[in-house]
Amino acid sequence: MTIEDFSNSEIIKAIFPNVKEFANLFGSLPIRNRATVGGNIINASPIADITSLLLVLDAVLIFSNKGSVREVKLSDFYKGYKQFDNFPKKFSLQFISKFLPAIITSAMKKCRNVFTLI
Repeated sequence: MTIEDFSNSEIIKAIFPNVKEFANLFGSLPIRNRATVGGNIINASPIADITSLLLVLDAVLIFSNKGSVREVKLSDFYKGYKQFDNFPKKFSLQFISKFLPAIITSAMKKCRNVFTLI
């Protein structure tokens, strides 16, 4: 899911009515159409755009790989600057929140130290 998809989501807009204006501060439309929510999470930057909203939602990350599933609260996932909890090199990432009626999914693959949406 791209940042633009996230900001246009009726589910997200129901919780954060001004999310579109907030997302417009992230960069130009081509950037928002390319940047992903999963990439924003996995980048582990303290200034990540979407991470702050997901922390407010008390989001839980769900990593799945080859039939194995692991849940980690987003607030527990980050261990320090650009450091995070262990996870497999190739995985599907979902996040849930008690405030969201649906699960949001991104498939991610680690290539060296860069993550790409698949």
